[in-house]
Amino acid sequence: MAIVDRVTGKTLLVANHDLVNMLWVADGRGLLFAVSPIYDKPGIYLFDTRRRETRRVVAPTNTSDLAYPDGTDWFVICSLESAGPDRGIVHYLHLPNVEKVDFRDFPYDAAQEADTISFGG
Repeated sequence: MAIVDRVTGKTLLVANHDLVNMLWVADGRGLLFAVSPIYDKPGIYLFDTRRRETRRVVAPTNTSDLAYPDGTDWFVICSLESAGPDRGIVHYLHLPNVEKVDFRDFPYDAAQEADTISFGG
């Protein structure tokens, strides 16, 4: 994935992640992206376009599997709602064990979780 400034043509971010999905934060303030546990460190990350920094805002909860030392959790970002000028509430699907997910019949109707995140760092 690469993020390039349309005006200047400058590359802001190059990230080699095993992405599940992405969602832009309002006003281009950032990019939320979910990362798979299969080839990467799972979680939901925020790339702050102003600071040009990336940080994990939702971490895995299941880190006991030796085959997945960084966690077995599978996340899918569903939505983002405003919670003030520098905060948002990210809604997501959280499936704690990728080995038990049937991707042929993905459980999109599973209960969503939510966390409040800060855009200001």
